[in-house]
Amino acid sequence: MQKNENRPGYKKTEVGWVPEGWDTPRLSALVHWEKPIVYGIVQAGPHVPDGIPYIRSTDVGESVVPTIGLPRTSSQIAAKYARAAVSEGDVVFSLRGNIGETSLVPEVLSGANLTQGTARISVDSNAYPLFVHYALAGHYLKRLVHAWGKGSTFREITIEDLRKLPIPLPSLPEQEAIAEVLECWDKAIRGYVKKIEKKRNIKKGLMQRLLTGKKKLPGFGGGISYHEGHEGNEGKRIPEGWKEVRLGDVCDKIGSGLTPRGGEKAYLDDGIPFVRSQNVLDGHFSGKGLA
Repeated sequence: MQKNENRPGYKKTEVGWVPEGWDTPRLSALVHWEKPIVYGIVQAGPHVPDGIPYIRSTDVGESVVPTIGLPRTSSQIAAKYARAAVSEGDVVFSLRGNIGETSLVPEVLSGANLTQGTARISVDSNAYPLFVHYALAGHYLKRLVHAWGKGSTFREITIEDLRKLPIPLPSLPEQEAIAEVLECWDKAIRGYVKKIEKKRNIKKGLMQRLLTGKKKLPGFGGGISYHEGHEGNEGKRIPEGWKEVRLGDVCDKIGSGLTPRGGEKAYLDDGIPFVRSQNVLDGHFSGKGLA
């Protein structure tokens, strides 16, 4: 489509084409004046087992903030940052590292606090929290967040810029309807992820048994007793007929590559691609992000 093309019933905004009846207010306009968008504790101090939990940027990214494993600070430190205390339904936004990720606060974490790397978004009656959570994950807003982010290796967005983000906003009933559809998809995805994780764990157990000879495939001797085996190089029992060798004995070459000097400036758009550690993922290769 041409850039100047008109779309009947739609208008071009900072967040792309939206229906004529939608608004695009700044995020700061969607929160109550008594609960502005703020970040949390600057220095939380040592972990206090029975203290006040606080949410870090690394805890943000799932639909809901996890309730297990959160660090805790003293009630005295939390009291100094009472302005950043969260309530059920608040949106937590990651300002640093994984910038742009959001999660909702569950009921059990009402009264918890944040770190300096996260921000609380407590929307007023004109916005539906779950819709705002999904809107912030939209394509155009993600691009804006990363465009406004500062830093090369450690990215962050300021609280001031976060407040200026334009949000595509339909009527409240439409917000709730959109959020409900997207939440249903999220629930379905989580269900598939659990099934995949279960099968992955079964596979890991099977790998351990097959690769140590504890389980034999049909046609290869059936079951085996390790009393019938022999001792390998490290003193461990392995099946008869197997032998233990060093990795270098079965490889033509094992070596490491080179990393260009100069950080991101050293990468070329039309150069020779090279594989980084982040391209090797749990047993498979990913071509995403090849440098």
